[in-house]
Order: sequence, then C-alpha cells, then structure tokens
Amino acid sequence: MKPDRTKIGYLPQQAVLLPSSVMNNITMFDPDLESKAKASVADAQLAEAVDSWPQGLETPVDLAGEPARKFMTASFF
Repeated sequence: MKPDRTKIGYLPQQAVLLPSSVMNNITMFDPDLESKAKASVADAQLAEAVDSWPQGLETPVDLAGEPARKFMTASFF
C-alpha cells in the first residue's frame, strides 16, 4: 500500500500554539491557506474580535491572549 501523502494531515489532540502569529498557527505556515483563513474568520463572525487585536491575524500568539487561544482551537478548514 502506498499512501497519497498529499491527503495526510495533522490534527493535534490538544491545542498546541507555536511561537508565531495567529495566522501562522491557523495555516501551519502554508501561505496558500491565508485567504481561506480570512474567509473563515468572516464566516464565523470573528472579524470584530480579530480587528481588536494589535495586528489582526498577524498578532503574535504571546500578545494575543486568551481570545486568540480559543480562536486557534476552532476548525476552519
């Protein structure tokens, strides 16, 4: 059996935040997913919360606080 590695993903069982921006934590550093992340923010009606953060989705996780941690655990894709 040869797995199709393009369809293998990673889903941690506990929230894991990397020392980077909220966007990078959502997209796992895949710039092709940034537009989907932004659209998902709007669809989930979280744009107002994101706009209140110092740098929006580019806010570093250590500055974003508790709302960002909750936001990060949401499933967007």
